Amino acid sequence: MIYVSQGTKKMLGISLDVDEIDHELNVHEKAFQGMRNLRFLNIYTKALMSGQKIRLHLPENFDYLPPKLKLLCWDKYPMRCLPSSFRPENLVKLKMQESELEKLWEGVGVSVLNKVTNLILLFALGV
Repeated sequence: MIYVSQGTKKMLGISLDVDEIDHELNVHEKAFQGMRNLRFLNIYTKALMSGQKIRLHLPENFDYLPPKLKLLCWDKYPMRCLPSSFRPENLVKLKMQESELEKLWEGVGVSVLNKVTNLILLFALGV
């Protein structure tokens, strides 16, 4: 098992091909809290529609995504909603293919999505 626990303020983007992970990857609940300047987060797999389980796991108490995110793409996102503390005012693209999402987030109105020009929620369970 690999634990990702904290980031850096200088990190601008993450692109992770989960098919390249040899082990289970457990993301720490505070993994993104040190990455306040993160602009893009792209977690993807080529195994869409394969029924294959993803080896990246989030804890139940995962509740933070950086506020400056402009691009959020996360194939097979494992949670039922995005973190309640996440404010998507800067999002331009939201792509959550084959996610476990039932709703996007708690307590945030649709009006904050006024910058989103690309919204893809393919095969999300409840959205």
